[in-house]
Amino acid sequence: RSYQTSYPRASAVRSLVDLLPLESATEMARWYSVPRTEGTSECEMLEKRNLLSELSGHGDRSVPKPALHLALKTGIFDLSGIPLSSKRDCKDLAKVIQANARTITEFDLSDCEIGDAEYQILHQSLKECTDISKFYIAGNPITLFGAILLSQLLVSNASSLRRLSLGGGDYLGHRLVYREFWKFHKNGGNYPHLTEITCKKSDQPSSLHQHCIALMTARAPRLETLRLIAVPLGDQAFQYRLFLVSESIQT
Repeated sequence: RSYQTSYPRASAVRSLVDLLPLESATEMARWYSVPRTEGTSECEMLEKRNLLSELSGHGDRSVPKPALHLALKTGIFDLSGIPLSSKRDCKDLAKVIQANARTITEFDLSDCEIGDAEYQILHQSLKECTDISKFYIAGNPITLFGAILLSQLLVSNASSLRRLSLGGGDYLGHRLVYREFWKFHKNGGNYPHLTEITCKKSDQPSSLHQHCIALMTARAPRLETLRLIAVPLGDQAFQYRLFLVSESIQT
């Protein structure tokens, strides 16, 4: 589908709000002010907001939920750019994930303001998913505690992952996170179907950040694209390892 939408005039919005109950007007104002990420249309952001709102009370079949129905039918949950800093929203999303763990295969949770507490709630349900092919979680303020859980999730879904987006926090450069990846790779683990990795700049870049990237790329025999967004390429040894494992490096 293609959308051609634009914001209505302020006077038209005021006239419409005057006709609505207070709760409906408040909800519409919340949708109207949804922040947009680059390259995302207003209509796409509203659809994501609709999906988030339909997660609460998802068991009530008397209320139509087109956005949630489409997400469950396709197995794709795209909430990128929609804040999930509320524990209630995370719990609602976790319930839906847990109930449909076998059918959901793609998650885009980029720039959702997910911290350690929020990710811990989601992790309990995400670990029930064993066939995740796309997992985008870059741009969230996840720190050490959430990062260890995240690395465990990636390792458990290593055989199905095809596209991965990480970074934006300070977790990739921590020693304990590196240890989780290292143990997996030491035991012969790999990512047989991983074709695309996107890594964003860490808040606290270190050499371990580069080592984590190098470990994943070295164990991804089908890797086609590695995007390093504002990530320092480091020394020549790191650059050479990246050159050996990837034919297309976009920086």
